[in-house]
Amino acid sequence: MISPSSTARKKPPNLAIRGLNPPKEKVEETTVKHNKLLCVEASIAALAAMQQAQAHWQNQSRQTNVKNKELRWNAR
Repeated sequence: MISPSSTARKKPPNLAIRGLNPPKEKVEETTVKHNKLLCVEASIAALAAMQQAQAHWQNQSRQTNVKNKELRWNAR
């Protein structure tokens, strides 16, 4: 006959010590880091969009200046 103590469920070893079950603090920390990364990515995207818009308007301004010079030259 099997003794009740041998069939009783043994306590699992402390998984946090073995690194299999990280403490809750580390999970929260990685979530914060992930949120910071998303914020940085959004900032980079906004900066790239502003630079693209600035390049567009500089190009438009350059084209307008060339047209104005041509108009002034032709008006002489």
